[in-house]
Amino acid sequence: MAKYSFQYTVDPELAYSPAFPDGRRIARPILSITLVNGDKRVSGQAIVDCGADYCLFPKSWMDLLGIDPKDAPLDTTTGVGAQTQTHFYRVAMEIEGVAGSFPLYAGFPTQGTLSEMNVGFLGFLGFFDRFFVALDGPHGVFGIED
Repeated sequence: MAKYSFQYTVDPELAYSPAFPDGRRIARPILSITLVNGDKRVSGQAIVDCGADYCLFPKSWMDLLGIDPKDAPLDTTTGVGAQTQTHFYRVAMEIEGVAGSFPLYAGFPTQGTLSEMNVGFLGFLGFFDRFFVALDGPHGVFGIED
């Protein structure tokens, strides 16, 4: 079994909020990933999200991968406070610093803030059911093991 370790990423763009008068520093477990569909590739970042059921990515990534919506079945997914229709399609995913690639049934929501954020979420189906994941927030590191 191969083990890989990563540093948490601190979000530098959090705006001031009166709810947090002493400031806020949010560190997240984020991986640099590439989705692959045939000869098309899209690289970006994805948050390791133990509360997510699926691996979801911006709809714009689906378009860049050349995936025809007619070939990607729809299902309803539920996020914080909203439901949306989500296309699902089999792609390959590579993780920076991890050898090889693996198949992934990726979701691409048709609406919502995911596209505005331009970041993916790695959830249970496709990520946590494939890798052992250790989150160590106090030390700012996380690891995955396949």
